[in-house]
This record gives sequence, C-alpha cells and structure tokens, in this order.
Amino acid sequence: MFAYVGSFNYAGAEGITVCEYDAENGCVTPRKLLSPRTNAGSLTVKDGRLYSTDEQIITCPDGGGGVLCLESDPVSGELTEKSHTFTMASNTSGVTFDKTGKYMVVTHFAIGMPTIKVTQGEDGAWHSEKVFPDTITNLYRMNEDGTPGKLCDVLHHSNATAPKPSFIHKAFLAPDGSCFAYGNLGADRIGFFKIDYENEKLVPLFETPCKAGSGPRHLIFHPTLPYLYLNYERNGVVSKFRWSEESCVWEEDVQLPVGDAELGPRDNQSEILINADGRQLYDVLRGLGRLYVMDIDPETGSLRCVQSLETESKAVRGAAFSPDGNYLLLACNDTENVVSYRILENGTLEKAAVSEKITHPAAIAFL
Repeated sequence: MFAYVGSFNYAGAEGITVCEYDAENGCVTPRKLLSPRTNAGSLTVKDGRLYSTDEQIITCPDGGGGVLCLESDPVSGELTEKSHTFTMASNTSGVTFDKTGKYMVVTHFAIGMPTIKVTQGEDGAWHSEKVFPDTITNLYRMNEDGTPGKLCDVLHHSNATAPKPSFIHKAFLAPDGSCFAYGNLGADRIGFFKIDYENEKLVPLFETPCKAGSGPRHLIFHPTLPYLYLNYERNGVVSKFRWSEESCVWEEDVQLPVGDAELGPRDNQSEILINADGRQLYDVLRGLGRLYVMDIDPETGSLRCVQSLETESKAVRGAAFSPDGNYLLLACNDTENVVSYRILENGTLEKAAVSEKITHPAAIAFL
C-alpha cells in the first residue's frame, strides 16, 4: 500500500511524494519525490490511477493550470505520467468523476487579476468598474485508457451569476450521482449543476446564498441522509443544509468551540469529512490549529461537537481517511509533515504517528 502526498506552495511547483503506508500504526514514510514540476493541490484516485491538479496560474502559452493522469507501479510505487491536460483557467483546484466514471469535472480556484472597464453613461459622464475574469468548470469525456479526452463543455461562473469574483475549490458528487455541488467562496453561495448526458453539457440547477462575507469553502454530503454540511473560510461555523435536486435549504449552524480565541481573517477552516457509516463529521479549523469531531444524529442529521484537538499545524491543507477507515491523516503544509490520528470505536481521535519531512504537503491519496 502506497500513500501519495501532493505538495503545494504559492511560490512554485513542489511535486508528489510516494510514501510507504503502515496500516498497523498509520505511519506515512516518504521515499521519493516525483513529478517535481507539479503544484499538486489536490489528488483523486479512480480505477487504480492517480489524478493530480497542477495548480498554476500559467503553465502553457495560452495560460491556465492542468490535470495529470498518472499510473503507479504496484511494486515500487513510482508514477508514470500518461497525460497532462491544460485546463485553460488559473489555479486548477479539483477533479471529480461522475457516477458512470466516463466523465471528469474540473474546477478552478481562479485567482485572476481584475481589469478596469470604462463606460460612458447616458448623462455623458465616464465611469470605471473593476471586472474579474470568469471562473470555469470543465467537463471532459474520458478515454478508454483513463486519460481525459474531449473537452465537452465549459460552465462559466461569472458576474452574471455572482456579484463578486468566483473562487471554487471542488465539485462534490451527490451520493445518488444525480448532481454536483460546490461552494463558491468569492460569491458566498452554494451552486448545483448536473450533466446532460445526451448533449454532453453542464446544466446549472440553482444557487443558494450563504451569509455575506462567510466564504463557503468545502462541503460534504451525508452518505444516506438528505443533508450536506458546509464549512467556511471566514466564519467559524459548520452549516447543515437539506438538499434535493431542486433545492438546498439552510437548517442550522453549529458554532465551532474556540475557547477564548478570536477568529481573525486568516483563521479559516479547510477540510471537512464524514466517515463511511455517516456517524461522525471531522472538521479542520486550520488558522487556529484545531481539529473537531462531531457526532451526527442518525435521524435529524444535527451535529454535536464531542472532541476538540489541538494540532501542531496552523495550515492543514488536506485530509484523508486511510483505506481501512482506521486512521484520519492530515497534510500539514507549514510543519511539513503528515500527522495520523487513530479513529477510536466511538469516532473520537488519538494521535498515532507523525511522518518525516514532506515538502509543503497539501493532499493525500492511497493506491
């Protein structure tokens, strides 16, 4: 069993580190840095292949980031690059596959520089306004060899649908596969879309506004209940929404217990996960270096915080469950290591292992 740790740094590309994974103690041991030019902000596994975002502003003459498709050697864990697809927008940030596995959805956290648009009003006066470039979500048809094929459609998240610049980390597939949802950090909204398979198009469904200035970041669907949970970059709560393909309605907020600390502008949340049986939710408040465990009511979906842990890192950028579900692993970007927590029978955590140095880890995947 190999663990792959993608590294991310605003200053430039870092690569992917192949690691040995010890299922007995949850320890990750780095062995070799691969794909060093890749700024691997997120990793996704499908059919034994690893897909990595290359979160760049410009990596080709036409600009934009990219997605790499890589195959792993089952003996050494070494990766072979099968394709590098340029996605035509800044900061490619998320890869999600549809229910059939035949289509790939790619999102962008597009941090583009605004331009100034100058117009003349009916009164003859000139006016200027700041105009941000569109953020896009791409739909690719997959080739039989697992590489991304034809770019079928592009969904624009522009000022027409968002009054502020759109920043989207990732699209999340609903448990029934009917649609995708995403948090739009810049526009303070949750958005939903689906795939029109006959025409190979992305079809926007609706948007749900969130509290102004909250910065919706990541969301997670409950595996069996009709709820999704959302965390924020600029708000210390986890929100519960009741969702369907027609609507997404806020029901309640759970305030994260932070003690005497006051949340500052960079004390933001990052990862949010639910275990396979849907009993616990795990949320990271990276700015304060805290990890929360919340019980989920099996009937109402309501959350109750049962554990708050101090982490050594204040820049956790990624988290993942081990394949057997026994450990929760955190990619700690500032302390440059991966920390493993054993998941106890009641869902609470205890620290189990800390890896050796891994340069600026941001994402974890297993093959």
